[in-house]
Amino acid sequence: WSVNFRWIPCEPQHDTHVLLPDCQGIFSSTAFKLSLLFMHASFLILFAHFRWRAKAGGFLSIFTSFYPTFSYSPLAVTTMLFSCNFIGIALARSLHFQFCVWYINSLPLLLFSTRLPLFFKLLLLFAVEAAWNPWQGESSTAASSLLLTCTHVAILAALYFASIVPDFAPSTAHRGQQEKKIM
Repeated sequence: WSVNFRWIPCEPQHDTHVLLPDCQGIFSSTAFKLSLLFMHASFLILFAHFRWRAKAGGFLSIFTSFYPTFSYSPLAVTTMLFSCNFIGIALARSLHFQFCVWYINSLPLLLFSTRLPLFFKLLLLFAVEAAWNPWQGESSTAASSLLLTCTHVAILAALYFASIVPDFAPSTAHRGQQEKKIM
């Protein structure tokens, strides 16, 4: 069963021909799936427009300029890629335990790129670890799932409202191409 959103109501549906029983309820509804997909796309656009491309003219500036006017530092690129991955993880309908390995190592960089006090950064890291390891058996519980969801929401909010805006440097590639045309 999923670790993410396990607290959402879902009644097991036992079918004699299915090895793993499915469920009926909000968790498996089309409306819930589509709302998560819509939120995923919305968060990516919000982050791209107001956080990652804010100094470069926003998200739509990607489509209006053929040559990049800004370049990003390696740390900024890494933070953006990890943030994209985290948005996908936080809004995934179903997360199983192997997904923890996929994103857990990016959380320290993401949290330390925010302006949160050190205590809260460490508390959020501990909360994610506690949610993935409920210590009450091999499976997650509704409480550990709710803890994970709340922690993901807090990390998303910290990344959006308290993150350090990525570093920009004027792009040298565009200037070099203009100079070649002049000569």
